[in-house]
Amino acid sequence: MATGDSSISTALELEHYQHLLGEGFTADEITELEAYGCESVTRTQALKLGIKKWNGSRHISDGGLYFPFHQEYGQIRLNTPIETDGKKFKYLGPSKPVKAWFPQTKVHAITEGWKDAAMPTVRGIPTAAIVGVDNIIYSIPESCETPIIFDSDGWKNPQVVRGLVIGALWTNGRINLFPEMPDYPTGGACEFFKSGNSIADYQALIDSAMKPGEFIKAWVQRWSDFDEILKAECARVAAELSHFVQSPGTYRKRLENKVSDKLQTWSGKGLDVPPKNGISKAAAAGLRVAIQKASGLNQRIFDREIGRDAEMKMLSISREVDRKEVAESEDAKRFVLPPRLNPEEHIFNLAFNVPGKPVKVIDHAFREYNSEYGYWQSI
Repeated sequence: MATGDSSISTALELEHYQHLLGEGFTADEITELEAYGCESVTRTQALKLGIKKWNGSRHISDGGLYFPFHQEYGQIRLNTPIETDGKKFKYLGPSKPVKAWFPQTKVHAITEGWKDAAMPTVRGIPTAAIVGVDNIIYSIPESCETPIIFDSDGWKNPQVVRGLVIGALWTNGRINLFPEMPDYPTGGACEFFKSGNSIADYQALIDSAMKPGEFIKAWVQRWSDFDEILKAECARVAAELSHFVQSPGTYRKRLENKVSDKLQTWSGKGLDVPPKNGISKAAAAGLRVAIQKASGLNQRIFDREIGRDAEMKMLSISREVDRKEVAESEDAKRFVLPPRLNPEEHIFNLAFNVPGKPVKVIDHAFREYNSEYGYWQSI
């Protein structure tokens, strides 16, 4: 037994087993985690998995507790954090597109971190795990309508709120945060259950999750205790988000273009469902009034320093989406057979005729006109 205790049936190293116990998992639940692929790995195994960092002269890594997000992606909780470029890493994955963990085909919630998803999963509510809130659009099915439940400190991080709202626009889902827990300032699911909450309490969080507009409004109401610098940053992000939720269809098209351009695919299969968690123009205007008041800025300064920039950003996104749609429409027209050509001529033009570089078949060979020498050269 790796734990050194013959009464415990596990292949995990002792420190890894004890870590999971400390996170609140029972012995039986740890057995379930192992069945999902959680295991102890050595430094050599970590390097073979591509889990490493370059320190300027060589790749460094360490052994640790492995969390299997996907057959193509996993993370290690390193035995000893590694440091490079002034950054310290306790959790590390390979340098490749991240994947989400789906314990079952049907999941009832999404959260960040494998352990925090595994905890409610082994207690009866299958939960998907993501690696970073900004990766939702790359790893979670579009329009899946699955609620996102995030760490309790998210309220004080405007970039996390931004990522959550954008993620919910992508999934057509709702958002909630774990309640603040005095003993755990950055509490996730493990801390939620360690604080004495039950699986029924977790389900209540899912049931009370908010649409993006409602979530932004709830966030704004928490700014009274923020310092002026944080309030200003929150106001900038909230003003932008108010435009995104007013035009969810346009913004989601922008996300679709972004995913496609990066040639990423997402796990599972999305549903062909139009955006339905946006807000009306009047509601968005009311939300911006609430944002301005909570920011502590007067209306004129807010409009000049924040409101106008947010409006222009949404206008830029709308134009970007429009240009993409026009380009795709023009590209599609290329494949329509012109009346003056037969199918063979049309296919030839599509395959070989590039504007400014005419191609012909002469003497059973493809030839391109060379304007410098004035003749048709073979290609």
